[in-house]
Amino acid sequence: MSTETYSLILKMPKYNKWANDQIRNMLEVLPEEKFDQNLGSLFVNDTNFKNPSIRSLIEHCMMGFYFTSNIMQKKEFEPERIIKRMHTLNKTQLLKEWEQLDTKYVELIPQHLNTEVEWNEKSIKLNDDFLFTFLNHSTHHRAQLMVAMRMIGENGCDTDYMSFIQSFSD
Repeated sequence: MSTETYSLILKMPKYNKWANDQIRNMLEVLPEEKFDQNLGSLFVNDTNFKNPSIRSLIEHCMMGFYFTSNIMQKKEFEPERIIKRMHTLNKTQLLKEWEQLDTKYVELIPQHLNTEVEWNEKSIKLNDDFLFTFLNHSTHHRAQLMVAMRMIGENGCDTDYMSFIQSFSD
């Protein structure tokens, strides 16, 4: 892998955290009832979550972070316990935990990039393709969050990569 590619790969988790920070800032002022408002079957058809809402979409995203960070650290993944605990958190607590997960992910990527781990009795290489897939999926969910905001009559926010780059050049 070239130095430029490696540099970009390491920048992507930072972009992901920055983009999620923009969303968290937007959601901090959103009333709790809108955060938990049922959005219908359009979002998160996952039976582990209470109802298809902005909250459940964030919880779904967090589960992806828990899953991949546990794989990287070779820790047991206990989704039922995590989901049960997440359901007890209020909006502020949930957003804070999501931020902590993003920060942890930024720290874990350089340590575990190109390492091999066992998962489901298979060897997985945590390479640039793995990272790209995960972060691209996060972008997909941020787009869903923007649509959800419009569905409840609220404005979205800017999470564009160029805005991330420009935020460091100002």
